[in-house]
Amino acid sequence: MRPRQRSRRPSFESLRHLPREGRALLAGAVCLARSAVTQYAVNPTSVIEERVVIAMVGLPARGKSYLSKSIVRYLNFVGCPARLFNAGSRRRDAGLAGSGAAFFDAANEDAAAQREEIAMDTLEELLRCLRELLRWLKFLPSNSLTALSALEQNQEQAGEQCRRGCVCGVFDATNTTVLRRQKVRERCAREWPPVRLIFVESICTDTKLLLRNYMLKASNDDYKGSAPEAALQDFLARVRNYE
Repeated sequence: MRPRQRSRRPSFESLRHLPREGRALLAGAVCLARSAVTQYAVNPTSVIEERVVIAMVGLPARGKSYLSKSIVRYLNFVGCPARLFNAGSRRRDAGLAGSGAAFFDAANEDAAAQREEIAMDTLEELLRCLRELLRWLKFLPSNSLTALSALEQNQEQAGEQCRRGCVCGVFDATNTTVLRRQKVRERCAREWPPVRLIFVESICTDTKLLLRNYMLKASNDDYKGSAPEAALQDFLARVRNYE
């Protein structure tokens, strides 16, 4: 019998391939999760209820989704349930896959209204998920009992032993306008229990890296069936609409 291979533990050492800014972002993002896990280890009965929204900011193809996935993966590993919510995926799921550069033109008022609606709907979904995750954590016992068993027991003792923790949602969208960020701030400010909102901007000025990112974007679901050169030119026009 072959010995069972241990799964590779994700760590900052294994993330050296990230650019320096990406490593710094990831390190900062997991501090909240580690704080919650440490507090729980010291005092399991303490109430640690931290809901965090990380809202990405940046032009298209600047690595926002790459960083978002890295953050979510690492937070889940260190014990902070995290989920990713991508406005672009929601747009495509809504039947708007294949939208050309004109759809992202600020002068196109109808399209701009659609994009704002999709973005805020994505944020609403994120906030609903955080409420559910936090409710789930409250009934997740610190011993071997399952969450369902704890609920079925309906005992005060089970409640006292319940785990508390932080939960995080990453809002992956451009969020490049002041108006959009203001809407995000106002919506998060109305949420109860309160959420901690963190804006994280992803900036990339490396010409070679940007070109590779553009080529990848020009092959996604928005450009199925399109000639590579035509897709690339359309995506470059989309980026200019955001600049």
